[in-house]
Amino acid sequence: MDVLHVDLKERRNALIVSLSGSAGVAGADHLERAVRLVKVRRPRRLIIDLAGLSFIASLGLGMLIALSAAIKSDGGTVRFASASPAIAGVIKRCRLEAVLPVYATVDDAMNG
Repeated sequence: MDVLHVDLKERRNALIVSLSGSAGVAGADHLERAVRLVKVRRPRRLIIDLAGLSFIASLGLGMLIALSAAIKSDGGTVRFASASPAIAGVIKRCRLEAVLPVYATVDDAMNG
């Protein structure tokens, strides 16, 4: 089973959260801890890099939607970047493109 890894780093006045591995039910606790940490930091700009994500369950999608809503309600902006075709397909099938806008690359998300 692919383990979920979360990496946080600052870049050009944005917090970039890179997800890799599987955001399935087994990784839910790890993702929840990362979401809480990001909320506490209250970034003005948040980029969630999905490049290394191989799978995301509905529970993980729900956490990312809640995180996005929390940051936006605090006046911040949230963008998603570099989703694989499989992850982009999940977002599209769930009709979440308006809530989880996905940019081709992290640089596109930073500049968009």
